[in-house]
Amino acid sequence: MTPEAKQAEIWKAADTETVDAFLFEDPEVARANRALWRRSGLRNSRAMDRALSRRAVGQVPLRERLAGLDVPSLVLVGRHDRNVGVEQASEVARLLPNARLQVFERSAHFPDLEEPEEFLRVLTPFLTGA
Repeated sequence: MTPEAKQAEIWKAADTETVDAFLFEDPEVARANRALWRRSGLRNSRAMDRALSRRAVGQVPLRERLAGLDVPSLVLVGRHDRNVGVEQASEVARLLPNARLQVFERSAHFPDLEEPEEFLRVLTPFLTGA
């Protein structure tokens, strides 16, 4: 079984509480997020996961292409992110030649939801060049 297939099986087996504990530091924010998803009808199509796991024959892996992206980059991660993690985000920031790493101390995978004011405080100057 491929790693992608194994990951899909794991996600199918995980109950809602486990997934929320994996992705959120604050259980109240996780519940609010679930409620928004239910009301909106939003579903995770896993399209991004499929796109990231595909690799055309002869294509250079993403990690090896990062050094060629000489543009200002802001790598964001929550301290408690059990999906990506600070170590992985730090590696991406290290590989990008013009990157800054921002770790949100009270968040997991969604710092925009768990620390919205801090998220905007960090993101706005980056986007506006201020």
